[in-house]
Amino acid sequence: AQCHQLCQGWQNASSDIVAFSQEAGDWSQLRQSCPEDQVTVQAALPERPLTEEEKDTALKCVSAMLSAGSLEASVRGMLQVLGNFYRADRVYVLLLGENRPTLRMPWEWTSATKPSRQQAISGLTVEQFPMLQRCLKGQAAVFLTRNMASAAAGEEGEPWRLAVLPLKNDQRMAGFLCIENPREHLEDAALAAMLVPHIAGEEKRFHPQGQEQ
Repeated sequence: AQCHQLCQGWQNASSDIVAFSQEAGDWSQLRQSCPEDQVTVQAALPERPLTEEEKDTALKCVSAMLSAGSLEASVRGMLQVLGNFYRADRVYVLLLGENRPTLRMPWEWTSATKPSRQQAISGLTVEQFPMLQRCLKGQAAVFLTRNMASAAAGEEGEPWRLAVLPLKNDQRMAGFLCIENPREHLEDAALAAMLVPHIAGEEKRFHPQGQEQ
């Protein structure tokens, strides 16, 4: 009911931005948009050094990846560290298909209170998610902030956020790293942006001939 009310309220809004719900649900119902959304596009990495906390977290990520015995364990370990650092609901990787923009989610981390989205994404395309389209077209990080209304009280709740970072393989767009509803450290996502290339690097390390996991 909450999702229906949300989408019904946005049915005449611009289709420039995809609407993600705070609740688990069918992603096919979450393609409306809100004219009050705040969207920032970051074309280049921030020109600043990492903080000590970011450095420590980066070391944890690299250590988790290097100690993993499989590609899945390596990337999942990295996503878990990032999820805890950003206090996010979910952190996941979306990969593009070879010949068409079909999405798949091979790796995902979720907080203890959130269910998986892996099955919901199966078979959907980039065109169905304008935030992903923006990232793909500009090959740049995209940040969304949305003020959510409380379904119970009809009042404005905590802002809901989404960060989408481009994932490249040999300079070719291969997919996206998504940080869903982070609550801390999302001034510019410098740490996540720095670690994104390691995902492609891990694929090559575990599958040097370009084989799939």
